[in-house]
Amino acid sequence: MITIYVDVLICVNFFVNYFILLCVKKFLSLNTKNSRLIICAGITSLFSLLIFLPPLSPVISFLLKVLCSVATVLISFGYSGKRCFIRQIAVFLLTNIGFCGIILLISGISINKISVVNNDWIYINMSPVVFIFLTLICYFVFRFIQIVTKHKTENDIIHKIRVKKSGCFWEFFGKTDTGCSLYEPFSGSPVIIADAEVFQKKQTASAFIGGDTNNCQTEENSPAFRVIPFETLSGEGFLKAFKADEVYIDGKKSEKEIYIAISEGKIKDKDSAMALLNHDIVE
Repeated sequence: MITIYVDVLICVNFFVNYFILLCVKKFLSLNTKNSRLIICAGITSLFSLLIFLPPLSPVISFLLKVLCSVATVLISFGYSGKRCFIRQIAVFLLTNIGFCGIILLISGISINKISVVNNDWIYINMSPVVFIFLTLICYFVFRFIQIVTKHKTENDIIHKIRVKKSGCFWEFFGKTDTGCSLYEPFSGSPVIIADAEVFQKKQTASAFIGGDTNNCQTEENSPAFRVIPFETLSGEGFLKAFKADEVYIDGKKSEKEIYIAISEGKIKDKDSAMALLNHDIVE
């Protein structure tokens, strides 16, 4: 008979959950605040209490596990489109499996210390201090693997972008943001965040941010404008954005509906990239 202490169970799960979510954040380069991960780890640690449920059918037990995983990802990172969510849930599940495998491998734990308690929930009978220590090892192993296997990704590729809106054209360079970036909240369309300097390079473009032109309907009170909320490590806010008539990426016209958001903060980097592209735009 195994004695399970509820307070220890919740505390250990809180610690493990936080580092698993942190790994997911690092792997996907997400902009989620660590404070949000801490809150989520606290909430999802309560899922460990499901181990005390009475026996359920295998189907219900499986669906309950799926629901817990989905809830954890949504609470931690929010919903930024189907593709982004699938990527997050996949990395989350693989990280869970990896953590469990590494802990069992390093500790050399015997099979008799792994117990299945109600509805196929697994409980590892191990000292909480040792378990937390092994969790830290798992985290650093994952981070090491990420660093040594890092190669040139889409983040490093510079794309030439051409945007058309109501007779106005802008050309600039940008990089893909694999952190799932922004989506226009009503349509779910991906967003390109461009430095405000982009729109000051041409006479027609300067009209976009306050000038007077008959071709560009871009005043702040124009229906063409949308306000898109965003969240970064440094805070939250809103960006003004408009739906482009046409967007060309490296000379190829995109078939997607794309919004262009104007950033007052500097985006330009050493590679002259002046925009961040949602990863869904470049596939």
